[in-house]
Amino acid sequence: MSVIKARHARRPRLGVAAGLLVIAVAIGAGAGRFGPTSRADGDPGRLTDAVWSASSEVPDPELSDATTAWALDDRPRPPAGLDELAGGLASVDLDLDGDLDLVVAQGSVDIYLWRTDGFATPRSLGISRATAVTAADVDRDGWPDLLVARNGEYDAVIWGGEWIGTGSPPGEPTELAGTQPSAGLIAAELSSVGALEIVRLGRGAGAEAHDIVWTADPGEPRTFVPTPLGNGEGPTMAGEVADIDGDGLLDVWATRDVGWDLDPDSLYSRRGDPTGPWFDIAAELGADLAIDGMGVTIADLDGDGSLDAYVSDLGDNEVLLRDGDQFVVAADTGAARIRPPGTAMTIVSSSWASGATDVNLDGRLDLVVANGGFASGKVRNKIPGTTVALVDPPAVLVGIGGGRYVDVWPRIGLTWNSASRGLTIADFDADGDDDYVFLSVDGSLDALRNDAAGSSVTIAPGAGCHPVGAVVTVDQGSISTRMLLGANTYNGAHSPAVVVGMLPTISDITVVWPGGHLSRLSSQRTSGRIRLTADCADSTD
Repeated sequence: MSVIKARHARRPRLGVAAGLLVIAVAIGAGAGRFGPTSRADGDPGRLTDAVWSASSEVPDPELSDATTAWALDDRPRPPAGLDELAGGLASVDLDLDGDLDLVVAQGSVDIYLWRTDGFATPRSLGISRATAVTAADVDRDGWPDLLVARNGEYDAVIWGGEWIGTGSPPGEPTELAGTQPSAGLIAAELSSVGALEIVRLGRGAGAEAHDIVWTADPGEPRTFVPTPLGNGEGPTMAGEVADIDGDGLLDVWATRDVGWDLDPDSLYSRRGDPTGPWFDIAAELGADLAIDGMGVTIADLDGDGSLDAYVSDLGDNEVLLRDGDQFVVAADTGAARIRPPGTAMTIVSSSWASGATDVNLDGRLDLVVANGGFASGKVRNKIPGTTVALVDPPAVLVGIGGGRYVDVWPRIGLTWNSASRGLTIADFDADGDDDYVFLSVDGSLDALRNDAAGSSVTIAPGAGCHPVGAVVTVDQGSISTRMLLGANTYNGAHSPAVVVGMLPTISDITVVWPGGHLSRLSSQRTSGRIRLTADCADSTD
């Protein structure tokens, strides 16, 4: 396999100050060399980067396999010939009973309603060729709707309602026609507070496979008009919505597959004009990664108060730390799952969905990442001399401060592996810590139940408050946690709430909503498990 040169030069990279033992690893084209390298050095996967070893000071997360206990172990296998990039998961309270339910999009769209201590028998909603799913109350009737991306002639919006709780079939979905296939749909308040638009991420290759914004027609409910976001030729695989450039409006971060050969990632902004055209400002901000982009997580990864980005890749996930108005690729953070634990040095991982979460409730953000390869073997591997692993366990990256992470999966004691794509993060059992559900390309679901010790605070959006783009900040003395309230991921979405470990020094909890409104939250307690509701209607500037 020949070395494939990238079309886009890599920006300067930040090192992270050493605080743990560092192990240098080198494989493929970088064998025998140590320290960071660039694509120009013939190492497009950057596999010679140092990784952080496990530290005895990092406690093991209390994670256990809940797949059988939660009745997720008998999921029907998807049909033969299914798109192997399909695999969307979303967590949302579909039936409005106060707990979170699970939605799976993989060929069909299936809903799993939570019932006390596990999920009820799933129901299929009659949608075919589904690849991804998110949820939002698009028509503002109080019921969450399902936004389904498809590998077909149209995407679909399944309108929520009482049918979810009664067992009746859903009504006729609204079809959003477009160039196939799609990688995901995200509803967000892009133009004004209170009005939702739908971002469609186009996975097809070619100039006509645009990323699109579907805007509701004011005169015709449940009717949408498309506006192209850009004309890039690369397939968009995942995206996230947040105010990245600080102009008061939400932006769209789109990460692309085979970006090293086609087009790099895009960051779409309206530059402060809510009705103006969209501009791709990725190159201006240093966000135009040219990688195998499969997922985007936006959060303050190094605790400095600014939002950073974690982008899933093949062989070495990317950490982009904010430095003023620029994103800079950071090396040696320990946040890259380069290969499955214990495998040969010529084997590499392929990472997909990811999410920011406080696994061990210590107040610092951690990262959880889904990994898996390709049963068909159809993959363009940019890393010479390597093979992509088919099965691969999740990466559980525990934050130790200063933007450094330790992958503690080998210490958790679980042995299951899968070719995972989707991941959703949610406190399904409502015990005050996040749980994790993964979806594999073979249709199997795997659930990790979290039983972390310590106190926590859960921040949830109030009724009628759309969380996508809202930013939660929890200040606790020397530790500050900042993340998105409504976070999206590869082919799906996480819970519309965040859970953070609560320390005795907690001083301030704020939520900044799209448009810049601010909610301040307070609690009478600084210990135990508490839940706070952020009401966007009572926000103050």
